[in-house]
Amino acid sequence: MPSSNTNQIQKTHYLGDLKKSTDTDVCLAGWIHKKTAGRDELSITLRDSTGIFEINVERKSTSPSLLKQLSSAAIESAIAIRGRMKNGRFSPTEARILSPAEKPPPFNVSTLKALDSLDFLKERYLMIRHPKMVTILKLQNEICAAVREFMRKEKYTEIQAPIIGPATDPGIRGAKRVFFDYYGNTRYSLMSSMILYKQMAICSLERIYAFSPNIRLEPEHSRLTGRHLAEFWQVDIETAFATYEKAMDLAEKLLKHVCKQIKERCPKLLRQLNRDLPVPKIPYERITYPEAIEILKSLGQDVRFGEEIPWDAEEALSRHFDNHFWITNYPITARGFYYLPNPDNPELLRDMDLIYPEGYGEAASGGEREYEYQKVLSRIKSSNEDAESYGWYLDMLKYGVPPSAGLGIGLERLTRYICGLKKVWEATPFPKVPGIISP
Repeated sequence: MPSSNTNQIQKTHYLGDLKKSTDTDVCLAGWIHKKTAGRDELSITLRDSTGIFEINVERKSTSPSLLKQLSSAAIESAIAIRGRMKNGRFSPTEARILSPAEKPPPFNVSTLKALDSLDFLKERYLMIRHPKMVTILKLQNEICAAVREFMRKEKYTEIQAPIIGPATDPGIRGAKRVFFDYYGNTRYSLMSSMILYKQMAICSLERIYAFSPNIRLEPEHSRLTGRHLAEFWQVDIETAFATYEKAMDLAEKLLKHVCKQIKERCPKLLRQLNRDLPVPKIPYERITYPEAIEILKSLGQDVRFGEEIPWDAEEALSRHFDNHFWITNYPITARGFYYLPNPDNPELLRDMDLIYPEGYGEAASGGEREYEYQKVLSRIKSSNEDAESYGWYLDMLKYGVPPSAGLGIGLERLTRYICGLKKVWEATPFPKVPGIISP
């Protein structure tokens, strides 16, 4: 193999394409997944983003220098191997360790079966290499593509979500917001939700969506639910001049489209996860918050009217239904100032949560927006929020902001559901789990 200049390394084939190549010279590159040294043969399992391939090297027919090079390569070293592919068998002729593993890894990626343990979050740089993790991230890529495909078909425009701002969503169920000094303004915050900015955007485009980042410092015990992250992404959707019924209809069609496309386009990836993904039937059942409370009480759950449904009760309700379902009309005491009260019963809101079946819990949250200046100002003050920090938002409401409805669908939770994962931190490449310091 040419000199030590890695620019001259030309990977010619991905491992997943090798079976298509017969009687040809190839250069493979990847990571050493496993290695077994026998008396007559050295076996190296190479891994790249497309799969795993076993290379068997016969000692008696291989040059001593090549044997030495391959024998010295440690697990997880990045390596390039040149040779000839013939009749499905690869015969190496040259090898170079491109980036050696300096010490044995804290765990062996090739033998690790489960990815849901919190113990490995500090070594995410190794966990992300796991073949299961590769499969999950490929499916997440397909999920994002299917979302964009559907939203474009529905004539929605994708916008870029803000990451920082002078005000963000305060209605984040006990989580803390992150504030920082922004050129002398010490009350700027990282976005916990772009909900206020969606009302700004619909004054221009009417039908918008975004993949938006969210930072919420959830209480540490929330990690026990298996579905909370301190950093996550949402598919945020907003429609001007729309009701929450229209938003629910749109979300149902979107999730059906995504599940259907994943099932049809990615059967091999789903099989690798042993996931028999159901395509949800629409329309979903819709129950009101008061009805949900009554069901939970019948299931023996300790719930009180007027509060958010506790996470464990929500999981029990999720297991009670066989298909996705909506909970509508939460009490005004349980949600943020931006939701519109029901004119027939001002103590309840025109809002909703979408719940997955199988115990996966909340999928999405949204509703109709309060859009009149005086009413929003009154709600901000009654919720003990600082009206001054919402200055731009309140000023905006004086200039013809329309009624609207929208929702946010958690991307990691959607990935978790589609992949059939135990924990939500399996559904993201760089998880930030509440209370755990990790990369």
